Amino acid sequence: MTPHVYYHGEREMFPEELDALHLYVAPLMGADCLLLTCGGEAMLVDVGKANDYPAVKALLTAQHVRKLKYVFNTHPHTDHIGGWKQLIRDYPVGGLITVFPEDYTSKEAVQKSNIKAAKEAGIPILSMGDEDTFTLGGAQFTVYQQTRYRDDNYRSGVLLVTFGERRLLLAGDCNGLGGKLLASTKDLHADILKFPHHGIGYTYAEFVEAVHPEFAIITHGYANTKRNQGLLYKNHAAFGFASWGVIHAATDGAYWIVEQELTEAGERYMKRYGGKNGIWE
Repeated sequence: MTPHVYYHGEREMFPEELDALHLYVAPLMGADCLLLTCGGEAMLVDVGKANDYPAVKALLTAQHVRKLKYVFNTHPHTDHIGGWKQLIRDYPVGGLITVFPEDYTSKEAVQKSNIKAAKEAGIPILSMGDEDTFTLGGAQFTVYQQTRYRDDNYRSGVLLVTFGERRLLLAGDCNGLGGKLLASTKDLHADILKFPHHGIGYTYAEFVEAVHPEFAIITHGYANTKRNQGLLYKNHAAFGFASWGVIHAATDGAYWIVEQELTEAGERYMKRYGGKNGIWE
């Protein structure tokens, strides 16, 4: 089978002038913040914890992002939306996309306070749900969400991103029964997967088999994710740890190129655990 994902050294990264879809995964530990750019537009999927914001801002600065078309919040937990109030002080945001009710409450949800901050800043609230769509440049986004199981993580908004012939699945924290249900009801197949719940929660084999990724991104470290690493090995998927340094994936619509800028800590972990340029195959 012809691969659709190539790694650092196998092919050169696309030139800046090419209209490509780019994904940058912030180097956070047990939190999510993903930057996507396409056609001169930029958006974030989640914004990490409050104390992660300096790393989020550093990523936006490095990619010369001055404004965001959208921020998509997969679910209102502090490790996914904790940096929201700091972000909107520094960057114009065209809309906050939420898949939870504006007044949603739970033991861990911080929805109402963040919605209030958005409204006070004049940022539109865009409520979306299962099968809703939007665009970023030439990239198409489809929202998947199951609501049978009430757990906040299981109800995470999942994004299927399509650009040309290539597909990317950003799974938020939708693991366990939530991910299993989506696997049985949706076409989840994608070249690259942002693994659900940082790779630390229980994910059913059926979910990984439905996605059948060539490459997966784990937003945690090595030691706490071994079971899910095993699922990826069984599906012949390579993977990398975003906590070890920014992971950058880009596609021209025909194939992907993946690279990682390892931090000093990431270099040490790689020497301890193995891998090549941060990639496990």
